[in-house]
Amino acid sequence: MEELKNYGHQHPLLMLNEEQLIGNGNGVVDCSRCGEKVSAPCFSCVECCGFYLHKTCAEAPLELNHPFHRHHPLVLLQNQPYTSGCVRCVTLQYDVKIPGHKHPLLFYFDNEEQCNGCGTDINSAYRCKDCNFGLCLQCVLRPTRVGHNCDDHSLKLTYHKINDYEKYHYCDICEEKRDLKYWFYHCETCDTSAHVNCVLGEYPLIKLGSTYNEGDHPHPLTFAKKFPYYPKCGECGEPCEDLSLECAEPGCNYIAHWKCKKPAMLW
Repeated sequence: MEELKNYGHQHPLLMLNEEQLIGNGNGVVDCSRCGEKVSAPCFSCVECCGFYLHKTCAEAPLELNHPFHRHHPLVLLQNQPYTSGCVRCVTLQYDVKIPGHKHPLLFYFDNEEQCNGCGTDINSAYRCKDCNFGLCLQCVLRPTRVGHNCDDHSLKLTYHKINDYEKYHYCDICEEKRDLKYWFYHCETCDTSAHVNCVLGEYPLIKLGSTYNEGDHPHPLTFAKKFPYYPKCGECGEPCEDLSLECAEPGCNYIAHWKCKKPAMLW
């Protein structure tokens, strides 16, 4: 079994295949570097301290030159709770090959269309020059297999409808109808099907409990969600029912939706 040492974690890390990952907490774990759901092959701490890494994240260099930014090298920043998914983005080049399409996809700037994977409007995308097919960056980076508590097996990213019976066109997590045009996750053994966002979460790149120290609030803010008492957002006044930033300072009751703070923080 492959072992990873001197990574910066206090314990050695062992490589897991899909069967080992599923047996180790049903595979429903997040990568400690990029925050996305872990899929095999991956590395896991031998001391079972909850530290996991995608193989690609473990092998990411600390500095590299990338064709999308030719003027300067890119330096890896760690402990960034909202941008850590970009670790996997740097593995992408101008052309990519994905399992759901027979031709390679090329990256195009300023090309307004809808993503064929999720239906969102996109300005820049990976497109097929031979077909009317394009994907947003998020869909290009979707894990092809992932674990979830809704099923005892790993779920496979699926690019086509499984059957023609209307009763099967529902998500087994939220129980809402699925649009047959877009991708979903599916278990062939149990016939479980689910929306991509229901499996990965609406904010897959943000790790709950991580701290954000910037912005206009004087104290550190911590990512949290699912509040039992639905406090009011300090920015818009609406109840906090989804991902929010909560003040970590004892005695300070400030809380705000992530969507209310994100524009000021990121753009």
